[in-house]
Amino acid sequence: MQTKPLISLSAAVVCYNSPSLELRKLLTSLLDSIEQLGQSFELTPIPIYLIDDSDENSLEFDILNVFHGERLRLIGVELRLVQGQGNVGYGGAHNLVISELSSHFHLLLNPDVVLQKETPFAALSAAAAENSAGNANASRAGGRNGADRFTPRRISPEDVPPGMRVVSTPFGDRLVDQ
Repeated sequence: MQTKPLISLSAAVVCYNSPSLELRKLLTSLLDSIEQLGQSFELTPIPIYLIDDSDENSLEFDILNVFHGERLRLIGVELRLVQGQGNVGYGGAHNLVISELSSHFHLLLNPDVVLQKETPFAALSAAAAENSAGNANASRAGGRNGADRFTPRRISPEDVPPGMRVVSTPFGDRLVDQ
């Protein structure tokens, strides 16, 4: 009997006054995708973080109650609410969680996303085949507790072709026409 490859996965959603219906759609699609992954991969317990980036902690625990129960237990998902840090921005909010992770793969999600069931499977299959998250469009660097953290791609000045210039963002560099 062939064993399924083992992967560890986590996910985080940064919410800023996000409508409950939007979050329910995202979480439903994410759980469907995780069930699909479980058919091909052996999954460790999966934490899904809902990070409330609002100043007033507008995300209520009732959103979690909709998804608690037998389904979460069966697919090995734990929903976690992160609140109290105020508005630290999208990247800062994700980094609150990323710096403490030990999972091999981490999904950064917007609250208005609805995943197709096959999307995480396709991405993780490709990354697992290459044995590198670098092919999933992120660089890896050691974080606290051995977790990987996103490091933006930077373009060296000698790699800029004539007629182009570098635009730097917190998410990485890109080339544009001068």
